[in-house]
Amino acid sequence: QVGVYAQATLGHDTNVNSANDQSQIAIPALGGLFFVKDPSGLEQDDNFAQLEAGVRLRRSLTPAWNLLADASVNGRLHQDISALDSTALDVSAGGAWRTGPSQVVLKANAQHYLLDGDDYRQLLGGMAQYLYTPRDSSQFSAFVQLTDISYNTQPLRDARRDTLGVAWSQAVQWWRNPVVYAGLYGGQESPDAAGVDHYGQQFVGLRLGGSVQFGAKTQLNAAVSMEDRQYDAEDPIFLTTRDDTQVDLSLGLGYRLSQRVSLQPTYTFTSNDSNIVINEFTRHTLSVAVRYER
Repeated sequence: QVGVYAQATLGHDTNVNSANDQSQIAIPALGGLFFVKDPSGLEQDDNFAQLEAGVRLRRSLTPAWNLLADASVNGRLHQDISALDSTALDVSAGGAWRTGPSQVVLKANAQHYLLDGDDYRQLLGGMAQYLYTPRDSSQFSAFVQLTDISYNTQPLRDARRDTLGVAWSQAVQWWRNPVVYAGLYGGQESPDAAGVDHYGQQFVGLRLGGSVQFGAKTQLNAAVSMEDRQYDAEDPIFLTTRDDTQVDLSLGLGYRLSQRVSLQPTYTFTSNDSNIVINEFTRHTLSVAVRYER
């Protein structure tokens, strides 16, 4: 089985650089002196265009065994702030083994991320997932993911990220038969270099969401997630141990124009609350996408 997709998106982002409007910042490590932030470090809004395409391959070897492979490319261009133009190339490959209602999936994955046309970050890792489907209307999953992160120009941020999680999805026999899901995950990110423990963190997150079908062509999707990040050591500039709580909300509509083409307007909101003011921000994004799937 081979599946392909392509998507073109136009939108507006109120905070493309995930910053805030605090123009002056006190630096505790320098006795509380105030410094004026460069204008590029303030909250900036911009229009954007995004193009994405990918291919998925699933090949049956036996009734129980399947080979899996995926590849995708995602590029985002901004109208004014070209320094934040980005491209992500993702590939993964692995296999799946099924017996009765249980399935085990093992995959290796890699990502190459470019910022403003220059190499910025690479991810290399693997994932193991167990899925249990007791009936057609529900599914339980548990996963572990290990990832090595490397930055081309910021090697002190190179790290190993380990994540564990569980999730449950359920079709509900109720008004319009919605499908809902919930997921819980946690883990840690440990820097490779010595003496930079303030880059390391422990995190825990919760995701909730669902979709409702309205007729044969329209589907409403909603999701909310919250992640708490506790860092491992005191920040040497702000003289406190960073603690962030991020909330993301998403509301979208899928309208099928034809069997393979759909129109997808989406609104997202992100708020990051931090005890270090330079890391606090809010962000609104409104976009409309045209998606083709086969």
